[in-house]
Amino acid sequence: MSTRISIWRIAWTGTTSIVAITATLAAANAQSPPSSAPPAGTPLPTVPVEPTVQTKQAAPASKPKAVVRSKATPNAQAKAQPPQAPQPAPGPQAAIEGQEAPPQTPLQALETLPAASAGAAAAKLDVKNTTGSALNLTPRETPATVNIVTQKEIEERGARGLVETFRLVPGVVVGNNPGEVTANVTRGFHKANGFSIDGSRVADPVFLGRDYNSFLFDRVEVLKGPASVVSGTSGLAGSFNIITKQATTERTFTEGMVGYGSFNTIDTGVGLNVALSPFAAFRSTFAFSNSSGYVDDTDSQKMGFSTNILLKPSDRLTVTTSIDYYKDDYSTAYYATPLIHRDVARNPTDAVTSSNGLVLDRANRYKNYNFLDGNMNMESIWLRNAAEYKLSDEWSVRNELSYYSADRLWRDSDFYTFVASPMPAIARGITLISHDHEFWSERMALRFDGNVAGMRNRFAAGAEYMETTFGSKRHFGDAPRVDIFSPDRGYYPEGDTTPFYSRTRQTADHVTKAAFAENAINILPHWIVSTGVRYETIDIDRTILNEATGTTSAFGNDLGARTWRVGTTYDLFPGTTLFAQYAEAITPVSSALMIASASNVAFKLTTGNSVEAGIKSRMFGGRVTTTASIYEIEQDDILTRDPARPSIVVQGGSQRSRGVEVETAISLTKAWNVSLSGTIIDTEFTELTDSRGNSLAGNRPVNSVPWAWNALMTYRLDFMPATLGAQLTGIGPFYTSNANLYEAKERTLFDAWVAFDVGKGTLRLRGRNLTDEFYAEWADYNETSVYVGAPRSFDVTYSVKW
Repeated sequence: MSTRISIWRIAWTGTTSIVAITATLAAANAQSPPSSAPPAGTPLPTVPVEPTVQTKQAAPASKPKAVVRSKATPNAQAKAQPPQAPQPAPGPQAAIEGQEAPPQTPLQALETLPAASAGAAAAKLDVKNTTGSALNLTPRETPATVNIVTQKEIEERGARGLVETFRLVPGVVVGNNPGEVTANVTRGFHKANGFSIDGSRVADPVFLGRDYNSFLFDRVEVLKGPASVVSGTSGLAGSFNIITKQATTERTFTEGMVGYGSFNTIDTGVGLNVALSPFAAFRSTFAFSNSSGYVDDTDSQKMGFSTNILLKPSDRLTVTTSIDYYKDDYSTAYYATPLIHRDVARNPTDAVTSSNGLVLDRANRYKNYNFLDGNMNMESIWLRNAAEYKLSDEWSVRNELSYYSADRLWRDSDFYTFVASPMPAIARGITLISHDHEFWSERMALRFDGNVAGMRNRFAAGAEYMETTFGSKRHFGDAPRVDIFSPDRGYYPEGDTTPFYSRTRQTADHVTKAAFAENAINILPHWIVSTGVRYETIDIDRTILNEATGTTSAFGNDLGARTWRVGTTYDLFPGTTLFAQYAEAITPVSSALMIASASNVAFKLTTGNSVEAGIKSRMFGGRVTTTASIYEIEQDDILTRDPARPSIVVQGGSQRSRGVEVETAISLTKAWNVSLSGTIIDTEFTELTDSRGNSLAGNRPVNSVPWAWNALMTYRLDFMPATLGAQLTGIGPFYTSNANLYEAKERTLFDAWVAFDVGKGTLRLRGRNLTDEFYAEWADYNETSVYVGAPRSFDVTYSVKW
């Protein structure tokens, strides 16, 4: 109880302090000219260039009169006149140095400003997105936390794939299990997120996530908290949306990237955007990477190709078509390192602690226990088409059609356990899993953006249909044991019978139907109230053929639920917005509904609700941008055991997560930028019983950490065209199972880099985990094995755009 009280005291004190600082700043700036900031309640459409960019001298005193705006906002305009974007306002540089910076759109600012700068952080708050709502609200207008990781930030911080990109999101802990790539814990909830690409979502997100090459992305947007109104089921803790690189008619350009690093890692990418005319453009991006891996014999290859075609047949019609192809191949993938008894270990560590003497042995850091010819691969293609037609200046209709097909194969040993007798060894499992995954979806929405009773009102309503077919071959068995330190890994056995004790062929048909509506109204120019509701039904039919007995079982369920949310944003001062929201979400009891057992499919959906409040502010003349929030999420009807009959699985368990998140970007000088983020999370099961009838109430869920933080600094040298960067990341301890028997200790990682301007590009030399920290990074499948993080490594990358 004292821990929870402390967290809320910290959250309340931190939030009230930010408000107090902002209020003081607003009072101090009260004498500034009216044109120094847009009218309250008006989202900033342009972002000034940071002081690090050369600007022209201040204009004559009479010039600002040309850009002074009326205090009337679109809400107060006549109904016949569509809302107009406000004129750009001189930014913080004018206030700091008496200079007027040329305005930029938020997306332009994100391409040019230092990624760690306050200006870039402010630009993120004004990027319209579909991740937070169907209304194209900006994060500033969204009554929830929306994190955006840009391509520039990805390059600066060296995120080579989707896993490393997700790790840049404050408060998100990501694993490296090759069987469930990008599985993560967000706000204390394990595998409870929606997942989409360009807004197109998929049933069972756990199957979709792969470690896509980050060169293919423009940015990643993350809505924190329950997101079912936007992304449907599975959006309990948040929703992750990958935005691929989109075609633009503004100009023709080419971009490229090549890198080489430790473990024989090669990373390459090339892209081309061709502006055919003001009405047509296409963009193609190709990426390839190869690595030998930091664990013995874990070679991998990844290839991705993305093409986006933009057509504007008329002023009212816009059509975009996307084709994405991705393939990866992991030979003898790394499936964790087993804990062994301290008496057997050659170099025992305290990286994992337990009460039964099992430890993580540094001597096994690079050991691979998979078969010599193990294999894991995936190939997918995703086609998407979006057409938007403006019926009038206020009304538009948008239709999105999507088709996805993927084949996946796991043929390896992926389960390792230490056994002490008859002699110390590693017992192994054997797995054969194939996926034949196909789905298509149709989503249509009608949108309104205009005036209602003199107030700006944004409204969207629509329907969605998704149909999925899924086939899977699933064989499980036992493989020969191997020596701990000199494993004779052997080869994958021939045939489909021995040594498998379970052999099934499964199919699933999954149909989702949904209707949704959202509304955002400016009650006052600086006060927005947002509401949303979604009703979704899931029709799941499953068949399982037992190959050993020849018997077939068929089962299914019709699930349905309504979710809703209500929130508000209030512009306390120009540039400072308070927000609050209540939201509900739904998710299946199994993280993978397509392969759920008959008993799991029979259960109803679990429900969750959340309350969140916070502040988004740009302060101190634009030198500081901060987003802070406090939240509480509760999930009910998770699976537990009947206390009177522990062998019986029932619904009735619950989990609660409370926390505070803060993200701040500070531009100390023209050259010096600092980015800080941190989260404190109090997550626990409030009701849960194990198979022995023991209560697990008060335990922390698997892989959930009590805290995490990040400190990033970049400094632009004045005597040469180069930038220095350094980053410290701290992640708290976690348990490997809900029983909390094995605890992985906290870790602190240090990265540093130097970036040189070379020609039209940037050459980066980077060191990762420079202290060579030995730590457990993730746990999955087995509570007595953990994934060990990568050791010290180095790489060099050159990226260019012309």
